[in-house]
Amino acid sequence: MPSTRRRALAAAAALAAAAVALTGCIPSAPQPPSPTPTGATPTGPSTQPPADAALDDYLTAATAEGGAAVGAASGDAVRGGSGGAVQTTDSAIAVNGGSVEIEVQADEPFDTILVGVGPMGVGSTVPTAWPGSYEIALGAPTTSTSIVVTVSQAPPSTDFSVVVATASADGTASGTDATNVTIVEVGTGDVQVSVSWNEEMDVDLYVVDPNGETIYYGSTTSSSGGELDLDSNPSCAIDGIRNENVTWPTGEAPSGTYEVRLNLFADCGIDQTGWVVTVQAVGRTYRWEGVLEAPGVGGAEDAGFVVGRFDVP
Repeated sequence: MPSTRRRALAAAAALAAAAVALTGCIPSAPQPPSPTPTGATPTGPSTQPPADAALDDYLTAATAEGGAAVGAASGDAVRGGSGGAVQTTDSAIAVNGGSVEIEVQADEPFDTILVGVGPMGVGSTVPTAWPGSYEIALGAPTTSTSIVVTVSQAPPSTDFSVVVATASADGTASGTDATNVTIVEVGTGDVQVSVSWNEEMDVDLYVVDPNGETIYYGSTTSSSGGELDLDSNPSCAIDGIRNENVTWPTGEAPSGTYEVRLNLFADCGIDQTGWVVTVQAVGRTYRWEGVLEAPGVGGAEDAGFVVGRFDVP
């Protein structure tokens, strides 16, 4: 993309601060502080969780195997057992209302994943999970997979952790590990479309509204009220956020069919990245997952491939 590409959005500058790594965890990229993107609510949640925090304050779903394995909600907190160690992605950036992928590896085969939430972990200490969990039953035992968790549109704090344990076929639970999650606050409203990806590439989100207007980095607003309020890694100016978001304010989203597209504008020297698109539309949630592979192809208003479509009544 030319150097004149302008994105007057929250993710404009590359950041160099590295996150503190949890001992024994899968490493992740340096993580930036949370910016305040254009269009975001000016007074958002605290960085500190409430005293009575629970799972459903922060997460609305947990899945695995490309969405085929859906977590069943329980009131029980995630607790570890004697079945060996588990390791998860060290840290992640997400947007409120969006989703993020977390890798899970264990010493012993497992066919069940237990997912909860807790406060941010410090050093090698795994935080104690709050009440509530998702139990994900896999199709077959494995020692390595990934989960996708979807974040509430209004979490009570911007910092928390996803606490994970696994269980074998005989019910023996592993120890626990946690992924620290930092929320970048974005707009939600009647319609929210977001994408997250897990490698430092320039991925672009496109949303076409029912009037045929396309919202993307080159046209960040539409006459119907839609706005691209978060953009990341423009032209490989790496900011570490790896999320983009398009939103329509409450009461302004037009009725009709919306189209979501993705485009790998620049690969930034990386071979491929996984991605998750999440749509929150007037009370319904849609998710799509996939992989983008190098090379980056540049692009303009008509670039990218169709991820999916959804209707707003």
